[in-house]
Amino acid sequence: MVDVAVNHAASVSSDISNSALEKAAGGKLLFKKSENYHTPCPMNYGAGETDQMLQQCWFVIGDEGKNDVSLMDLKTESAGVADVLNAWVGLWVKKYGIDGLRLDASKHMDLQFQHNLCAAAGVFCAGEVPGEDVGYVQLIQTIGGANETGISPSGLVHKVSMLFLGSVSNRFLLLAHI
Repeated sequence: MVDVAVNHAASVSSDISNSALEKAAGGKLLFKKSENYHTPCPMNYGAGETDQMLQQCWFVIGDEGKNDVSLMDLKTESAGVADVLNAWVGLWVKKYGIDGLRLDASKHMDLQFQHNLCAAAGVFCAGEVPGEDVGYVQLIQTIGGANETGISPSGLVHKVSMLFLGSVSNRFLLLAHI
């Protein structure tokens, strides 16, 4: 199983003009046109994020003057971006004999894109969905993002693991929480 981060591209610039993207990464950046990226907007963690914000805002917008890293959010809902990534993942699976994918930041990608990416890969896909909200995970599984059984709520996994590591009194509290 291979962990893939297909939602964004790292850069030491947040400039997504066509001329900047042509020069980025020594000209080796896969997507070199501004229409392949969402407009920079900061992620507003913990302040009532919407699905649109999670799927279209940037994880990190670096400080231009300090060469900070930006994670430029790809428009995975765009056919131009999705088609390239779907072709890429299929080639990598065949070339390297990959038997499964873990989609990093699954919650931050369009569900239809995830479904199509996994279909193009032709292997098991598990999407990362941090948090403890089982209802949200159930919604994603019902809609069909990655594989139906592949979404893993990492916060919930942490709570379950604490059942075996914590004190007896905490186990009952954790069970009630889960």
